[in-house]
Amino acid sequence: MMKNSEIKKKYKKSILLFNLSKKFYKRNNLKKAEELLLKSINLYKNSPGPYINLGCIYLKTGKIYKAEKCFLKAINLKPGILEPYLNLATCYCELYRLEEAEMLLKNLSHSAKALFEDYEESMIIINLSLAFIYIMRKNFDDAKWLIDCIKGFSPEEPDAYYYDGLLYQIQGEFEKAKNEYEKAIELNPEHINAINNLGCLYLDMHQFEKAENYFKRVLELDPDDELVRINLENLYELKNKEV
Repeated sequence: MMKNSEIKKKYKKSILLFNLSKKFYKRNNLKKAEELLLKSINLYKNSPGPYINLGCIYLKTGKIYKAEKCFLKAINLKPGILEPYLNLATCYCELYRLEEAEMLLKNLSHSAKALFEDYEESMIIINLSLAFIYIMRKNFDDAKWLIDCIKGFSPEEPDAYYYDGLLYQIQGEFEKAKNEYEKAIELNPEHINAINNLGCLYLDMHQFEKAENYFKRVLELDPDDELVRINLENLYELKNKEV
């Protein structure tokens, strides 16, 4: 049997590796971050943090089933952390298991008061995620009702306006979508998704200069954003066709 002193020593080393992995993750050196997290877990298997971060790396690199296992392990170790539940729902979405994602979030909302200390903030985040699932499942009425409830409870929540904009955009109501995205950006000037989607709206309307400005604004905030680079390529292609 391992002595307490040995356990503490391994735990401390595990934490050091965990913290070091965060630095590599921020530099987008995911391979090194993954290596350090695996070493951290090997030393001490009962801390949820390394599993959550490792799951995020797998999610980002398309290893969805591995990510799912990491988030389930983190939840099992410490059920009172919201992040792995939300990431698990994202895994289900990536695997087109939308019904499972919806059920996970609904069950989570029912048990949130017992699980999370910051209950009200957690419920806003859970319901925003649930609204997104409704949008993906084309359950627009329930999505709209939930978004409006969030706005009523927390009118300064930028993501509520972002998802409202997404809902309107999918339904082809571009002017309403534009207004919602602009409100989200007003509340959070660095809301990358709202800025990018606003650029997409202008691209659809062939207002290329405005679209380009918004896409370039995203790149200023996140130079590694691949989606916006694709959007810029599409913009230049359309623009050249019209010349």
